[in-house]
Amino acid sequence: MKNKTLWLMVGFLFMLGFLFIGLMAAQRAYPQSRAHRATTITVYADYNCQCCSEWIKYMKRHGFHVNRMNLNRDQLQDFKNKIGVPTRLRSCHTALAGKYAIEGHIPVEYISALLASNSEIAGITLPGMPDGSPGMEHPGGHKEKLLVYWFSKDGKSALWTPAKVN
Repeated sequence: MKNKTLWLMVGFLFMLGFLFIGLMAAQRAYPQSRAHRATTITVYADYNCQCCSEWIKYMKRHGFHVNRMNLNRDQLQDFKNKIGVPTRLRSCHTALAGKYAIEGHIPVEYISALLASNSEIAGITLPGMPDGSPGMEHPGGHKEKLLVYWFSKDGKSALWTPAKVN
């Protein structure tokens, strides 16, 4: 009886080891910055916007917890005005992550760098809906150069090139 119990325990420990190895392999396959691991982001978007839905899926695949708030077009513009997104730098959806606004189809690398920065800016934006940006990919489509800007609460803005983004 003791031998059987011992073998069951050894088998159980081996299974735990394989599970641990599998989890570590998954972690390497989908690397996440410590800055955003388990970060909740709330996305404000028009219910009918399909590209916003695609960007939300992209964010979930990269480890974010995402809440979606559906607004009509006027409500969405009012929200953008309230949080200070400059009109000339707007896109189709706006997200909030911690103290920052995230406007448009911004790649996760920029968002992770922002969250790790502890910057005093109000947020970052990828104006318009550039082809090839997350949520705007098309089979065989070209990829536009992505220009991400920072903006402050007082309306200032400039091209944003954080050191951690290639």
